[in-house]
Amino acid sequence: MFALNVTHSFGFTSNTLYTAIVLLIGLVSLGLLAGFFTLILTAIAGAAALANLVLSQQTIDGGYVLTFLTSAALFFLGPGAYSVDAKLYGLRVHVVPPRKDK
Repeated sequence: MFALNVTHSFGFTSNTLYTAIVLLIGLVSLGLLAGFFTLILTAIAGAAALANLVLSQQTIDGGYVLTFLTSAALFFLGPGAYSVDAKLYGLRVHVVPPRKDK
């Protein structure tokens, strides 16, 4: 959707540019699916969703808002335990100590 809106909004008619944008978005999606560079790729996906929301000449679409909120949630949650990032950099577990009652 982002590739279609960008190419039509700015009048890009080049098939190679359209193919490059679609491949870039596909690589970002596959990287997020595997959990590879999760923080960087979610920032890119969130920026793309926000740009798509701003560049579309229609009314505010709920799909773009949900895409932005989903990428923001994934940014703050981070990669999962079975992701590539966890294998490369180690799994980070935050344990909250129990409260000490007085």
